[in-house]
Amino acid sequence: VVHAVLPPIFKPRVLKWDDRGSRRVFFVGNVGYYPNRLAIEWICRQLAPELSQLDDQIRINIIGASRDQVPVGWHSANVSFMGYADAGEVIYQMITADVFVAPIANTFGAKIKLAECVAHGTPFLATQAALSGLPFLDSVPIIDLDRPGAAARLLVEYLDNPDALVKLSQSNSERAQRARAEQTSAWGSFFK
Repeated sequence: VVHAVLPPIFKPRVLKWDDRGSRRVFFVGNVGYYPNRLAIEWICRQLAPELSQLDDQIRINIIGASRDQVPVGWHSANVSFMGYADAGEVIYQMITADVFVAPIANTFGAKIKLAECVAHGTPFLATQAALSGLPFLDSVPIIDLDRPGAAARLLVEYLDNPDALVKLSQSNSERAQRARAEQTSAWGSFFK
């Protein structure tokens, strides 16, 4: 049996992220899927309080959960539960929020939401596990779920430095372009 694993690399999207200085962090993931539920819980119970202490102007938008779908203890002033949304709203968040955060703990498979971020040029911070399906991205800032204070400080550093966000966006896009070119020849080699 021959196995081949090629990471998902989407073509660049027409609608691109642009730094707007919105001080918004974004996550998308259905709360009904256990790994996403864990990510949402971490955002609400670990990251949000740390961010609030550092900068009470930063807001976290979560698509995939409404306020009534999560325990009351997860509610805080700096988290907006946007419920379920259509693709248009997800894309709007991807191109207008300052940064996406991917606090995913499982290493199973590719994280399609991160491939979408790359396609839109959306900068993101992620766990090492979240990057498991995108090995060509080697310069993404890594967050550690056991260190929410450090993750919050890293987010604030990027939110306070728009040039760094733009460079991160460009770096991810350039690496994806190179990986896409390499992948084209990889399919041919695999089938030979």
